[in-house]
Amino acid sequence: MPAPHWPDGHAGTRPKPVTSLGGLHRGVAGSGSSGPQWSSVSRLTLQAVAAQENSLSQPVLNIGPVLLDNRPFHIVSIGPSAGAAGPGGQARRVAPVLVHRAPRAAQVPAEHVAQLALAFMPALQSSDSEHPFAFHDQPEEINVNHRHLRPSMLMLACGLSLGAGAAQGQQLIKLTAASGHPPVFLWVKTLEETFIPEVDKKLAAAGNKYKIEWTKAWGGTLIKLGAESRGIADGVADLGMVSTIFEAARFPLQNVSYYTPFGTDSIDVVGRTIAELQRTVPAMSEVWTKNNLVFLGGMSLDSYHIWTKFPISRIEDLQGRKISAPGPSANWIRGTGAVGVAGTLNTYYEDIKSGVSDGAITFITGAWGVKLHEVAPYVTRVNFGAQFAGAIVINKKRFDKLPPEVQKAVREAGDAWAVQYAKAQSTQAALLAQKLTAAGARFADLSEAERKRWADALSPVAKVWAADAQSKGLPADAVLNAYMGAIVKSGAKVPRDWSK
Repeated sequence: MPAPHWPDGHAGTRPKPVTSLGGLHRGVAGSGSSGPQWSSVSRLTLQAVAAQENSLSQPVLNIGPVLLDNRPFHIVSIGPSAGAAGPGGQARRVAPVLVHRAPRAAQVPAEHVAQLALAFMPALQSSDSEHPFAFHDQPEEINVNHRHLRPSMLMLACGLSLGAGAAQGQQLIKLTAASGHPPVFLWVKTLEETFIPEVDKKLAAAGNKYKIEWTKAWGGTLIKLGAESRGIADGVADLGMVSTIFEAARFPLQNVSYYTPFGTDSIDVVGRTIAELQRTVPAMSEVWTKNNLVFLGGMSLDSYHIWTKFPISRIEDLQGRKISAPGPSANWIRGTGAVGVAGTLNTYYEDIKSGVSDGAITFITGAWGVKLHEVAPYVTRVNFGAQFAGAIVINKKRFDKLPPEVQKAVREAGDAWAVQYAKAQSTQAALLAQKLTAAGARFADLSEAERKRWADALSPVAKVWAADAQSKGLPADAVLNAYMGAIVKSGAKVPRDWSK
């Protein structure tokens, strides 16, 4: 048989694998059993490994998509199992993993497919060694069985299109959606219950030519909070929620509302204002593309207030207190005598309970989701204003490879989600305020005079932010002026114009 010729130029030899997934080897490492040895690994784990392959400096076996038994697979390499010994105590080489999934690579040159077949045949025909192959039949698990594939099953082809191998007349497309927050929060709940069904509905209405097989990974199970944009851009997930508030370095202009506190409490006004800025300010729209993302729909939060263990009627009541605050909102308490403590909705409850902080700045719908009133029952309505906090996005390279009908459905679903989410968030805020009161929360409104005192006590946070962004070549002054102009024009009672 001719020596295999690998596409990366390593003629006659197998490229040295550099990626190792230990869980795959447990069932094949010298167990001494003559029967099939099984192991499994999460499909998302393999996707995460595959997403990092481009950054590896050593050659790896990553030929791309092929057909086995008329079913689409994608080649992902793994390394030899540490300590795995074959007959006679010799080290056993582990064959590549074949993952049955919609391939991300566009095509495989025909000569590479032929060479791949030659390379696999000796391994498959060997009777004195075990070579595991991942054979993905279920949506959540990949089963590994070293006897599962036989030479007679090998039918290799190239030029696979996205979704090849789905039911005749309908192409199956696999997408993974992720979020660092759990679905107890409305933006994730509606991503699952509004956006995803809306995509499915639009594809069905368009003739059912394409079907999405969704994998959902919420609550940081795949991508941690604050790392969503990078995770989606790198292909760990295909789409999901990006919390721009926790990624201010990557999306500085999208955080303008967090540098202009005491603004409007209208989610709709903030959402429409940011949407208009993204439409008219190239730097705000281009930042998504620069991060390999496509913006699908924005998310604004109901007005922020302060939850504490103690009552507040004057800013002096904050003197010496530790207050948890997310991202740039820590600026809202500087100058009041309070000390900011970095935190998120995922950490506030335990931080306050354990004494790390004495309270937190957050919003009603979020506070209810984590039962914050149980540890911080005093809720002072300061009305820091509604805030733009993130968006649903999709990996741009993934999006560009989707069929036009699917692209259209995804974009339209994003628009529909943004409208429905804003309405639901406003409605929920009012309803949950009543539930919080019934559950024991003690609401109190900060007077307008004290609210102005608070705003005036702060440093010129917006001008400092704008100056820093301007120094980096961003049109922050124009964004700040346009944003404040829109808020004032909406009729909001603004105790301080941050653009001046």
